Amino acid sequence: MTIRRPQAPLVAGWVLRRTRELLELAPLAGPARLSSTAQDAVPPRRLRARAGAGGMRGYLEGGAQAANELADALMVAGRRPADLESVLDLGCGAGRVIPHVAALAPQSRCAGCDVDAAALDWARAHRPGIEWSLTSFEPPLPYASESFALLYSISVFSHLGRGLQERWLHEVRRVLRPGGVALISIHGRHAFEQFRSGRVTTSWCSADVFSREPLRPRDFVFTPYVRSMWTVGELPGVGRDYGLAFAGSEHVRSTWSQALEVVDVRERAMTSWQDIVILRKT
Repeated sequence: MTIRRPQAPLVAGWVLRRTRELLELAPLAGPARLSSTAQDAVPPRRLRARAGAGGMRGYLEGGAQAANELADALMVAGRRPADLESVLDLGCGAGRVIPHVAALAPQSRCAGCDVDAAALDWARAHRPGIEWSLTSFEPPLPYASESFALLYSISVFSHLGRGLQERWLHEVRRVLRPGGVALISIHGRHAFEQFRSGRVTTSWCSADVFSREPLRPRDFVFTPYVRSMWTVGELPGVGRDYGLAFAGSEHVRSTWSQALEVVDVRERAMTSWQDIVILRKT
């Protein structure tokens, strides 16, 4: 057996995360404190951090912003949220976005699924009126074929290797109704350049993958996350083929079109960080 020392940045990151969780449990005073009603609307820090927004305000405001950006992308595909009959949030976490989407589509049946059992337990207890399902890292989904008019997925495909992306795209096609729309966020050339230039860094994967030229339109780059005792608790339910994935627009158009019609690839349309791929089942 090979014993590897944990990387110092990973250890430091674990300590910082745990410290922030403890501080959040302590009484706070002053204008930075949210009302008790607002605090009840957000899950614990650990669950929020898995959605990329550890802070309470960022979690709340980001969920609303993402829903509005999805609505804008949906309009590009010729659909309005108010006309939707059914919506699935693939990779919903604790329900950061789907309640805002439900407000935009009040007549719609709304469902969310994720591999994170703890996040779903919180969502079931605090988000009534939405269907919640625990799923596996690999397809299939626990839904009948042609179940949804809209499926969206935020910051899921941006972490999957190429083969797993392709398998999930065919599963997305299966659960979409004819004419249904899928909105899927990915890391594109902007996100890759932030890592390549050093403006954004991570200790979760090797920096060597970014020691190259900028991401070209036909490129696909994937690097798996480092697994250790310091990170395993932050990656519930995912397999080894999970890390950081970056896809150029032409790669998306040429490969994803094997499963669904690629209507558009909107660069930086999700929080000015990820691209949104607009797909339709024909």
